[in-house]
Amino acid sequence: MFEDDWWRADNYNAMNEYLRGLPTSDVLVIDVASDIDPLAAKTSGFKGHPYVLGLLHNFGGRSGMYGNLDLYKQQAQAALGSGHAVVGLGITMEAPGQNPIVYDFYLDLAWTGTGAEEDTDAWIDEWVASRYAVATDHAVIKVWRVFVNEFYNGEVEQHTDKWMLLSRPKLFESCVGGIVSSSVLVAWQEFVDFSDLQHIVNWRRDVAAITNIIMQSFFCRQLEAINQRLKSDWLDVEDVLDLMDEVVAKIETVLATDENTQLGCWIDDAEQWAQSTDEARALRWNMAVQVTTWSFPDSQLQDYAKKAWAGLTEKYYAKRWQLYAQFLRSKAGSSGEMLDQMELNGELRTFERGWLKGELPDFSCSDDGDILKFLKQELG
Repeated sequence: MFEDDWWRADNYNAMNEYLRGLPTSDVLVIDVASDIDPLAAKTSGFKGHPYVLGLLHNFGGRSGMYGNLDLYKQQAQAALGSGHAVVGLGITMEAPGQNPIVYDFYLDLAWTGTGAEEDTDAWIDEWVASRYAVATDHAVIKVWRVFVNEFYNGEVEQHTDKWMLLSRPKLFESCVGGIVSSSVLVAWQEFVDFSDLQHIVNWRRDVAAITNIIMQSFFCRQLEAINQRLKSDWLDVEDVLDLMDEVVAKIETVLATDENTQLGCWIDDAEQWAQSTDEARALRWNMAVQVTTWSFPDSQLQDYAKKAWAGLTEKYYAKRWQLYAQFLRSKAGSSGEMLDQMELNGELRTFERGWLKGELPDFSCSDDGDILKFLKQELG
């Protein structure tokens, strides 16, 4: 159903005929990914059957801050004004635990009709105020408007060029999309300075999430610097590789401040269901593989459910980028044009197969991390 080639005229016709033959009282259609590819318009409103608009938004629970609030509102307004039998809005994301503003906003549209009578900016102000238990004139509101404009005003799903650290290294791969704007950097610095919010759990988690994105942006900057040097006749990237290592270590520290972004906690939760040592081992393997190779190296779902999690960053993503660094160091002094992606892939594949074979490191789950301590060390 998600294959673009499947949606040809003959298949649309077949689905329409199928729907036409069913009593409207017996079927409720879920338009699972109406935010990405709404099918109602292509099927004449599912031939009169009642249906629910589904916000898919997220594939595999991928980390990040992304979405398009105005688009979701426009889609809901268009559907409810189409004359079709829309009976509700639903969220159909493949995993929870990220982007709460997206799901809160979408579900609120169901309670405000189409949301036409409510200004999106006003909704955002109220959402932020509620999240941190502050008045709507608090300075944090203005900061969040910057975040929304940057992260929730464009793409409807997370793309691979945003978070290159979480993807298998590729030579010359652009990371420009993951570099945040200067306005976000300023807003981040203001956000972490709200001393009156430091006791609020949501604020601390959001600080960690946004700080992670800033660090990911720094990683992208270093990768872009390497890409520029790879175009030269004399390969020398040692200084940039050292900076990348430092950034990755900081990202791991940030993620370890929240038990919701730790692979060890996720694995511990899964192992609690085990009835034997073998079953615990199998669950542990499944948890680790699902967020990495998914099934086997080079599958189409490689890194499908990528997560910015502590443990996973240090012991999987960083290890792959260390192999990338070793590969470049081994080619020092040669021409960047002579680099072979297939050779690098072979080394990466060997490491990934280790995970598939169950050669997994130990992962910790801790609530001892302190994002404020990290920020004090970094920002003074």
